[in-house]
Amino acid sequence: MNTAILLLFLYGLVLADPQAIFLNQYNADMAASNVAVEAGGMLYLASNDDVASLKMITITNGGSSLTLNQLLNQNGLKLASNQLTIKSTIPSASSATLSGFLYATTAAQANDNTFSVTVVNGGQQLNRAGGQTTTVILNVEFKQNFPPFDAPKRTTYVTGINQFGSTSLNFHHGLPAADYQTLKSNQFFENPQYFDNDGGQEKILFKSVEPMQVNLPYWYITADGPYSMTLDGTYRNVIHNTTSVNTTGVFVLTDVWLPHYVNFVTDPTRKGNTFTLVTTELKREAQVVFTNDESAFPATYAPGNNLIHAFIGSNFKSERLVVNGTDIYPGTMYLQYYVWTGYLLPTTTVPTTVRTSSRPITSTTVATSTKSCNKLKVFLSLLVLVCVI
Repeated sequence: MNTAILLLFLYGLVLADPQAIFLNQYNADMAASNVAVEAGGMLYLASNDDVASLKMITITNGGSSLTLNQLLNQNGLKLASNQLTIKSTIPSASSATLSGFLYATTAAQANDNTFSVTVVNGGQQLNRAGGQTTTVILNVEFKQNFPPFDAPKRTTYVTGINQFGSTSLNFHHGLPAADYQTLKSNQFFENPQYFDNDGGQEKILFKSVEPMQVNLPYWYITADGPYSMTLDGTYRNVIHNTTSVNTTGVFVLTDVWLPHYVNFVTDPTRKGNTFTLVTTELKREAQVVFTNDESAFPATYAPGNNLIHAFIGSNFKSERLVVNGTDIYPGTMYLQYYVWTGYLLPTTTVPTTVRTSSRPITSTTVATSTKSCNKLKVFLSLLVLVCVI
């Protein structure tokens, strides 16, 4: 009896977590599949697969059935029972090309009016009026006629972040589980941030937030006040030039890596600071190299020694940043950088403008096929050497 109660309890714990259910797991050769969900939760679909394919997948819950093209046209489905049945009539060869997925929340999340879900399929504005909020972001497949070599499978391009008042804004990887309101270790973007300063901590809210590419199928945002931002499903790996001496940004690198670059503006009258918030899940070595015209602040991250929510920094005045791997498939890295001004330098005159580097990064080499891998490795090694010099 005690064993049965324990098993029932553990089963309940499984149901308490949300899940993503990918459509390419189901095809016409399979019998109808039952998936455990939580009654009272919500079911969402993130997909830009063709409508004809979505019509060939039927879901049943609580005695009611509908095809996925019908679910696509409504704002989620309330789950009436703890079993979701999925039946596909798509041939296996065709089903393997599907990129969409279903997302099932918990009942507690569905009943929380501060919890919401947004599917990014094109450009859209995300606004929150205030209070404690959680917003789950679901990405559809990135599609382009001639995609870049390093294009991710799914991505969100985030721009125009505005945090009003003293709002704290955090981005998390993964799906929000039962502890989503308190979990911090999966955060890959945090603003404001707290830095050690003369034995205490200094809180800095960065008003300038650089555009960022979040290459994930899903992630979520938590905040304690009003904010706005623009979300899009496009991908851009371009040299980025900052416009503020106090700024922060993020790289979320997955799947294929090519080098990423940032040129920072600086204040010649002040010292500088450079810090990073890093999580790594690497299979190959990766480098993060900050440089100025005189020296470098490099960091090498190795596989087998992965970091979780690690804070690394120095009073280094950065003018450039290069992020790359020693292989085009090095794994996953979440990297937030913080660059800001420090104390005034001894000087007799105070310039009124910020300074750009005398050696900014101005061009990149882009691989166009997997045959370029060996040349790319040599290029990356030379690039790091040049930056350090």
